[in-house]
Amino acid sequence: GGDDDEPLEGGETAFPLAGRSQAEQARLAEAYGVALGHSPTGSVAPADTGACEGLKVPPQKGSALIFYNHRPPLPNTNEPPSVPDISTFHQSCDVTRGTKWAANMWFYNKKP
Repeated sequence: GGDDDEPLEGGETAFPLAGRSQAEQARLAEAYGVALGHSPTGSVAPADTGACEGLKVPPQKGSALIFYNHRPPLPNTNEPPSVPDISTFHQSCDVTRGTKWAANMWFYNKKP
């Protein structure tokens, strides 16, 4: 249905690599086709992966989900000043009831 007041079921934003060890992230990233070391700006539909797994954030009317997709370098490494964070790879779970409205807004940090 398309009624804006109808309760929404499903439609979570899932982060399947979040909270996992680096080895598990690497294994799953390969399964999802995510290139390690590249910005995880794309997403994979659950139909492509067969599951909607990992950390899930339910949609909430009038709210926003904001996250950085880069992290600072680890201490004592030769990493660049901004490193893509593979754990932010995300997907949208199927909406099983109601209508989910979404919009993307990209933020860019300037060097100080």
